[in-house]
Amino acid sequence: MSSTKSDENAQPWQSYHTVFTNAKAGMDGVDKEKVQKIVYEMSKGSKYFENEQRKETYIQQRIENLRCRAALLTASDIADFEKIEEFWN
Repeated sequence: MSSTKSDENAQPWQSYHTVFTNAKAGMDGVDKEKVQKIVYEMSKGSKYFENEQRKETYIQQRIENLRCRAALLTASDIADFEKIEEFWN
């Protein structure tokens, strides 16, 4: 990942998954980051926002869990999985 946890904490609106398009007429000069920040701030406390945070926390926990499990794999385990993968392809 290109951003660090401190970057995400400093500007949390950048990781908030909203759709903004400036492809509409008259939207050429709109500051995308400013719009993201406003939407993020106005969304705080909404059920949608809380659900998105819950999902993001769950995904981050799964990623960390998978990283821990991957770190425990031995070279033998990886070789075995590669043989299985070759068999099915």
